[in-house]
Amino acid sequence: MEEILLKIMENLYIGDNKASMSKSSLQLKNITHILCVGKEMVNFFKKDFTIMKLDVLDSEDEDILNDFEIIYNFIEEGREKGGILIHCYGAISISPTIIIAYLIKKLKIPLEEAYNIVKSIKSDINPNEGFISKLKDFEKTIIKRLENIFKCSKCRKNLFDDTSLNVEHEFTPKKKYSYKRYKKSFVNTNECSSYFLDHASFVNLDDEIGGKINCPHPNVC
Repeated sequence: MEEILLKIMENLYIGDNKASMSKSSLQLKNITHILCVGKEMVNFFKKDFTIMKLDVLDSEDEDILNDFEIIYNFIEEGREKGGILIHCYGAISISPTIIIAYLIKKLKIPLEEAYNIVKSIKSDINPNEGFISKLKDFEKTIIKRLENIFKCSKCRKNLFDDTSLNVEHEFTPKKKYSYKRYKKSFVNTNECSSYFLDHASFVNLDDEIGGKINCPHPNVC
């Protein structure tokens, strides 16, 4: 029997209209959320699943990634609570475009790599030229945020990037956090000489604000 729900990554599936009509298949994959994309698409099983409907056409002029943050958050919620199916009528153009954009943002990977991931699972995807153009623009907005990659000084493996920095954190440093070796202008000033990161497994905290970054690749270093 042909698989109608194709797994892209953990708790994320792509399918065509038939996939959204098979309640047993959806339940078998532990689907809790459905993202239905397409102007003429019909939502089935409204009482059984959390559904988001996007009224978009498979047109080169369609602004398919408008308000993508809302779409992204819905996909994240679906993956966290069980599983999500993203589907359009044929899973050729519209739904693959949404999934490719999600992969670019979630995995912080270039468009080509995200496209190839989806293509390797569903070989007949073919987003229209307008969607590809919008994906290229979307890719630039994501990659631009990753201009600063912080690497281990020994093995040069990537540790974190701009998206891990907590730029909203306000802190007036004590003298012991004024590191002369980083920036001379910070010595004996009230300017902050520290980077503030979201929690990561390779950060060992000395106290609530101070810590040391240990490379997560000890076998290499």
